[in-house]
Amino acid sequence: MNGLKEVNDIMGHKYGDKMLVKMAKILKKTCREKDIISRFGGDEFAIILRNTDSEKAKSIYDRIKEACVQGSSKLFKPSIALGYATKYNSSGSIEDLVKTADDNMYKNKLMEVNSRRSSLITSLQTTLEEKTYETKEHASRMKELSKRLGEGTGLKWE
Repeated sequence: MNGLKEVNDIMGHKYGDKMLVKMAKILKKTCREKDIISRFGGDEFAIILRNTDSEKAKSIYDRIKEACVQGSSKLFKPSIALGYATKYNSSGSIEDLVKTADDNMYKNKLMEVNSRRSSLITSLQTTLEEKTYETKEHASRMKELSKRLGEGTGLKWE
């Protein structure tokens, strides 16, 4: 799941937990009843698709991506980097299969990183405006003052 650490750091773990639950629901809705969905790490899920060829795995992959788009709201834009691998016979280890899927997921994640950052910034701006009634002009002035403060202390603006 993309952006969980940033959300936890900025919005708090309670909000991050809500994102995890939402993602779990998306995965459950888009996968088949026989598929095994499990939380694999802090922001990672693993899905075991038994007796599934590459074409069907890609179809499930596409359904998950589309459900994330459809599940977006002003304050929550679910995002997940996906990778999959298939095993057709008993040769090769499960560890190799997981590594291939993981490598494919990281390739996908690198392609989406800019989109996710932009989405997170937009969500934060929306939250700021809704919760504190701050204006874009005020946020712009704060950005400029922060930039000046950083430059005054020797930081570079990128």
